[in-house]
Amino acid sequence: LPKDRIWIEDYGDGGCKDDKFQRDIRLLEEVLEEDTEIYYQGLRQRTRPHAPSNGEVIRANFYLAQTYACLGRPRKSNEYYKHCFKISTWEAEKWCCLYKIALNHRNRYLIKHGRELMVDDEDYILMNYYFKEAHDFRPQRIESIYQALLFHSGLNVHLETKIAKQLCNYAYFIFQNPGILEIGQRDTLFVEPNCYQDCQELAEYTLSYLGFWLKKYDIGLAACDRLLARDDASEARQAAARQARKFYLSAIGCQEDC
Repeated sequence: LPKDRIWIEDYGDGGCKDDKFQRDIRLLEEVLEEDTEIYYQGLRQRTRPHAPSNGEVIRANFYLAQTYACLGRPRKSNEYYKHCFKISTWEAEKWCCLYKIALNHRNRYLIKHGRELMVDDEDYILMNYYFKEAHDFRPQRIESIYQALLFHSGLNVHLETKIAKQLCNYAYFIFQNPGILEIGQRDTLFVEPNCYQDCQELAEYTLSYLGFWLKKYDIGLAACDRLLARDDASEARQAAARQARKFYLSAIGCQEDC
């Protein structure tokens, strides 16, 4: 076809451009600047044409937080997540802010310490704090406690009794509330299906090794048996459960099943 019949007009604003995140920030900050200008001029009714709505201001804060997280700037990201939590009226979004703040602190911790357990680190403390806040705020969303269990999996948390007890509480919550998994997956905002698919197995695994150190032998041994009975469990977790089972039987005075 001749060029006067068909052509491509490139605006240079696609999502695959190198400056995608920077353009997102400029666009979202314009919304907040417009809102600030209206606020200080006293135009609280937002009568100006094209003035941002309250919903647009909330979304701008949320997606600025998302964008700064993608750029590897977790501190700046958390500033916007915290403000979004304060002004949002949507519970799923408020939960998501708490959860994302925890993930930002987790990522900062991993950059500094990798898989070494440093319980006095500020980001470690804040990560655990916000994982719990997210769980308490919206219990049907199990992503926060799943990520807490996953983060500590394989670490020497048995040396830290308070942390071990909290993790066991998370694991037992999942074990005792299987119906809540279906409720959480029906939520509308940033549902992570892999968490719901793996959470029961991870919960059993957590109880299978922490139960011994907390001297909850009946709970730990039962978790080992449930984990070994699963057809879909990972070989590594089942191997760990077989080994842990020997310690449980020894602890309760059994040489073999009794």
